[in-house]
Amino acid sequence: MPAKPHHKLHPARKKFTRFASKVPFQFGLPNVSSTLGQSSDGSPIYFTRTTSLLRQQALATAPSVQIKSDAFHPRVLPRAAWSETDFAKSSVLFLIPDDALGDCVGMVLFFRAFAQKYPDAKIAVLNSASASDIFATLPQIEIFQLFISSKQLARFDHVIDLSEMEGWDTIAQMPVNPEESLCTAFALSPITLPARQPVAKPGMNIGILPMASSPLRTLPPALV
Repeated sequence: MPAKPHHKLHPARKKFTRFASKVPFQFGLPNVSSTLGQSSDGSPIYFTRTTSLLRQQALATAPSVQIKSDAFHPRVLPRAAWSETDFAKSSVLFLIPDDALGDCVGMVLFFRAFAQKYPDAKIAVLNSASASDIFATLPQIEIFQLFISSKQLARFDHVIDLSEMEGWDTIAQMPVNPEESLCTAFALSPITLPARQPVAKPGMNIGILPMASSPLRTLPPALV
């Protein structure tokens, strides 16, 4: 179901590179499962984050690639419409703002809550990069680790820029809990996690000091 009429789509905060390729290509990060690698699909145009490894190292020197623009901002559903939109039976592409592991674990918890409320929605993420394997723990999610084609982008009913979550613009100065922030923004209840106990051998002491936005509730309380 589309957003309410007064919520017009607006440009995403992050810039993307628009490029075309004369020959088929494939790409995958070396520290990500090979099953999550990507291949071209014959589309006339592809999109990748301007700062991505694909853009910086592969496309810049590929003779078969033509960079069309380094300042493309996809049109996205505004933050004000997130909680008012019914995503049932919709296909939703989420733009991942960063591949920091702690942030992405928190986003995965949000996606589990989103899927719980909208079990028939199709969920995909773009720009998951080196955190792609974390998102792959959700079997129902489609992963575009570094780029997406124009054909693939056209399949989605909604595109959402997760960098519009509260606090993300100042995350360098003040940590953000992505799960809490996103569940609040989408009016979702966080999922219930099973109790976890640390498993340690006799004489072994384990401690964890979470940094920044590490999702504390995914860790055994005795270790934190």
